Amino acid sequence: MKHILALSVICLILITTCSKPDITASSEIPKGKFELQQVELFPNEMKINIPRDFEIMTDEMAELKYPNGNRPSPIYTNNEGSVNVAFNYTSTELTDKELKDYLKNMKSMFENLYPSATWYESKMVEINNKKVGYLELLTPAIDTQVYNLIFLAEMNNRLLLVNFNCTESEMTEWIPTAKEIMYSLIID
Repeated sequence: MKHILALSVICLILITTCSKPDITASSEIPKGKFELQQVELFPNEMKINIPRDFEIMTDEMAELKYPNGNRPSPIYTNNEGSVNVAFNYTSTELTDKELKDYLKNMKSMFENLYPSATWYESKMVEINNKKVGYLELLTPAIDTQVYNLIFLAEMNNRLLLVNFNCTESEMTEWIPTAKEIMYSLIID
């Protein structure tokens, strides 16, 4: 009788943990007000939706926005350069199993780098059958605050970083679209 009870409890736990709803269900994906289009990046390794009117940032603008020379590529931006979606397919080796720890370390690094940042969320989710970690925060800049939605995933055993950012004055308008972009990520 004890074995049957123990087995029943184990089965209940497995069923409960394995039957979590798919967070990519259409009812849970945020919808922004900007029209998106799908782009393929990194020789057809990934697909993601970005705003239709965004263009690849010019080298001149990228040098101004990322002066340290360690800039992501490509960077999609609006006409004003105030809203960006930047991609960095790094050489950092990473497995799906290491992603959660990497996210934790990255959050710690940002907390040290930006002690006055406003934190909204740091979380692991599953998007289109892929583990994705993300950080959502408001960081100080020279003349404004910058909203950042940074998400990371493993792609071919390497770290993929994507950063959506916009000025604080634009964030209310753009947050739903930022999340819609994140939830559109497909890694082949």
